[in-house]
Amino acid sequence: MADPWPGWLFYASVHFTPNDPAWPDVSTLNRYVARCQSFLQKGAPDNDILLYYPLYDSWSEPGNVLLKHYDRMDPEFTGTGFKTCADFLQHHGYTFDFISDRQLQGVTAGAGGGIVTGGVTYKTILLPDCRYLSVDALKKLVGLARHGVKVLVYKRLPYDVPGWGHWQERETQFKELLSGNNFAVGEDLDSLLTTANVHREKLIDDSIGFFRRRLGSGEVYFIVNKGQTAFAGYLPLDRVFRSAAIFDPMTGGKGMARRRGDSVYVQLRRGETCIIQTNPAGGASLFPYYLPMGGSMRLTGRWHLEFLSGGPVIPHDTTVGMLGSWTDLGDEAMQNFSGVGKYSIDFDRPATGVQAWLLQLGKVDRTAEVFLNGHKLTTLLGPDYEVVIPSSAMHQRNTLEIKVANTMVNRIEYMDRRHILWKKFYNYNFPAHERANRGADGLFDTSKWAPMDSGLSGPVTLLPLRLLP
Repeated sequence: MADPWPGWLFYASVHFTPNDPAWPDVSTLNRYVARCQSFLQKGAPDNDILLYYPLYDSWSEPGNVLLKHYDRMDPEFTGTGFKTCADFLQHHGYTFDFISDRQLQGVTAGAGGGIVTGGVTYKTILLPDCRYLSVDALKKLVGLARHGVKVLVYKRLPYDVPGWGHWQERETQFKELLSGNNFAVGEDLDSLLTTANVHREKLIDDSIGFFRRRLGSGEVYFIVNKGQTAFAGYLPLDRVFRSAAIFDPMTGGKGMARRRGDSVYVQLRRGETCIIQTNPAGGASLFPYYLPMGGSMRLTGRWHLEFLSGGPVIPHDTTVGMLGSWTDLGDEAMQNFSGVGKYSIDFDRPATGVQAWLLQLGKVDRTAEVFLNGHKLTTLLGPDYEVVIPSSAMHQRNTLEIKVANTMVNRIEYMDRRHILWKKFYNYNFPAHERANRGADGLFDTSKWAPMDSGLSGPVTLLPLRLLP
């Protein structure tokens, strides 16, 4: 802790350290994660498909890579049927888990043609155009098919066994088993999955990402708006349900959802998430849905900007008539500054008879704490910086304060330009990925970078809202 700023860092990680200007706001992120995990660590997986993981195919590929990484699809499975299947399933709303050759040995046939593993029942298993399969795995799949399980094969059946030990003996067994298979083979994945009575979640068509688990008598959906615009509308759910509740993991807000048939009404900003729980125990009030009334008001006037903490030096206070990055104010100290600045302005209550207002901060770099009349409303992490202000919080005359924390980068640039040591990493002499970031010593260097935008650029507006009855 006594080491000069920025302290010791780890080269291959996100730098969430106490020296980061936004460190006080990390607690907001942690609370968000904790609320999400309070649901997602309960219950059991609720996926329909087991996608076979073709590790033997990867091992059989010639190459000069000494250490393969299996934490991602690329580059290990680029151009393979495995990647094609995984991408198709994910992008079309099908739910799946991977299963290895060894794990396959422990599955059993369940009632109604399902596959049971780890206490969870799946509807089918999919072989993704893999070349190699062990005799034991094929024997298991043939046995499952004889018990009514729909075994699906994308494009073509495996044609050989992996490895050279007792190869001819195993190959003979493999071909005998393969000749008696009752698998469904095809190139149209939608058609293949229909034969196994597998349905997709159609909410994916609205640029909504999801993750689904079984909990109690219903399901838990983790929902994220992956689109570039806000979403407001009814999302269809594939599972049958009687009622649904919505939870906002960022704010802690909750309530019963509006329902229409098999769909739930949701409002999400871009990048925003919510949790939907179907058939929840007990009842609750309706989740608050707000609709814009039009006629937004832009907060204009003189903003007071005070720098609270950071370095290398604390810039002088200033007043600005037009919001923008503090690096554009012509002050070198502000261009080099990494820390927290507080913007404040006074304004009159915009209207009467309004149930709430949506405060929109516009462009923020990068986190913002929002205070109204001395009371903290929220901490905003983006990508959209908005908060609902209830009518009861608004006075006739109001003071709005916004504390903005930028990144560590501008101060790092300052240190590189002055050849001040800051690269105190676990792996110290790290190279630059791009030639433009290469210093005289051939290592990573930021001295030629322009200052990154910082602070509140706005525009800051108030949009009147009404509760959806």
